[in-house]
Amino acid sequence: MKAGNLLDALPGEHQDPYGAGIGGMNGCIRKVVSWRNELVTRTEKGKDGEPVMVLIPRVTIVDADKISDEAAAAVAEVSQTVNGALRVKMHDKHAALVLIGRYLGMFDAKVKVDAVYGISEEPMSAEEWKKQFAGN
Repeated sequence: MKAGNLLDALPGEHQDPYGAGIGGMNGCIRKVVSWRNELVTRTEKGKDGEPVMVLIPRVTIVDADKISDEAAAAVAEVSQTVNGALRVKMHDKHAALVLIGRYLGMFDAKVKVDAVYGISEEPMSAEEWKKQFAGN
């Protein structure tokens, strides 16, 4: 298993087809959405008669045919409200990593005890004690 790519540890049918792994999409929101502040001249004039310049935030979604398969696989939902607000929801990497960890048995809540403790009715002889605990 490569560091940073838990999906490689899964059986073949569950492996990441893009090879990036869940942790490999750091900063992928920038591959799907761009945002910037834009200086815009408003149509109304200011108190001094000069045009008013305002800073307006601009958010745009990259065209679906221009993003990589890797970035597209990381997108859970794209929507736009009636008033034009954009929403891009990415898949939850943390939840996916927890599910993979559970699948691999990394978070077993059960404690496995291999030791066998038995109480004998007779005390242990010195030779038996040496055999069991001294390793000779």
